[in-house]
Amino acid sequence: MRILLLSFFYPPDLSAGAFRTKSIVDALKGHGLGDLKVHVISSMPNRYSSFNAPTLKRSNKDGVFIYRTPLLFKNDNKFTQILTFVTFGILAWREARKYNWDIVVATSGRLFTATLASTIARRYKAPLYIDVRDLFVDTISDLSKGKLIYLFVPIFKWIEKITLRSAQKINLVSYGFIPYVNKIIPNKIFGTFSNGIDEDFLLYNFSKPKILTNKIPLIVYAGNFGDGQGLHFIIPQVAKLMGNTVRFRLIGDGNRMAELKNVILKSNLSNVELLPPVKREELLYHYKEADILFLHLNNYLAFEKVLPSKIFEYAATKKPILAGVGGYAAKFIKAQIIGSEVFMPHDSSGMILAIKKIIKRKSNINRDFFCKKYSRKVIMDQMAKDILSIKVKYAKYS
Repeated sequence: MRILLLSFFYPPDLSAGAFRTKSIVDALKGHGLGDLKVHVISSMPNRYSSFNAPTLKRSNKDGVFIYRTPLLFKNDNKFTQILTFVTFGILAWREARKYNWDIVVATSGRLFTATLASTIARRYKAPLYIDVRDLFVDTISDLSKGKLIYLFVPIFKWIEKITLRSAQKINLVSYGFIPYVNKIIPNKIFGTFSNGIDEDFLLYNFSKPKILTNKIPLIVYAGNFGDGQGLHFIIPQVAKLMGNTVRFRLIGDGNRMAELKNVILKSNLSNVELLPPVKREELLYHYKEADILFLHLNNYLAFEKVLPSKIFEYAATKKPILAGVGGYAAKFIKAQIIGSEVFMPHDSSGMILAIKKIIKRKSNINRDFFCKKYSRKVIMDQMAKDILSIKVKYAKYS
């Protein structure tokens, strides 16, 4: 059996999509028969322009063949993102023509990877499995209002409908996606294999040694600095109001990095530290140093459906979580992750109150049940079985 898996991101790139794709590949190999071959088509690392990770264009190990398309640009702005994906699409199509496929799988956050996979699947009459990591059209509809790109939303919606309806099976990483996708494909049963916690997080000791203990609490954020996170709105305000009673360490990059940096400099904030993206091994140590782990989503309606992958690795540290989220994510965190404080996005007063509650709380946090329930390995093992079952079910009706 030959499986094609399309994902724009793959390790050593730094993104939730990259780590998820790798876990899907590992799980497929673990459940496949001896003749199972997994072909991954991805791109060279390009998530952050400030992060370089030289890697091979082609590799082949233990039945897993990986082809990474070379790219002329990194994802610095919308224009280069479009050029980058066009390059990826052309080269991926050329690579896919080399074989016949038994199953085509796409794990997609921006829709068009799934659309490309749909085109390939139709070309080779192969069943298609789509793993939906984000609602691109819903998000772009919110973010682009009043901008030129908003004129293209009807076209995006048409592409989304054609793509999703072409799949024999669809997985949604968030239960919050179900009502939206149900409008496109009524009465369909979706998989809901969420993100989870990787083994390296489960096995790591995040206990903070006394040598790292500081009277001023350290609040750590790691991830993207973009429109979706809105850090440039909330962090400078809170840092200024709280002064030297807290410290912020923000690790990552994104299209709002320059704006965030400028606001910090103009406000003369000495309690905010900005660091470039780091490899996972180093990230674990930053989490170890942290007293509180922070995440924030902008106040767009589309984000009320998402469940950020970040919360799973945060939960594994068994440290307090400070979350500026609404909608499904807020409900999930409140219901399932003890030792967390949730406030509404952009609410600086709510964030300060939540920080004070966390600092005042002294009790130990036990998330053993959550970590066991949301082990990435367990979730991906189930998802791999779901993917491999598609061929049998599809064959019955083809």
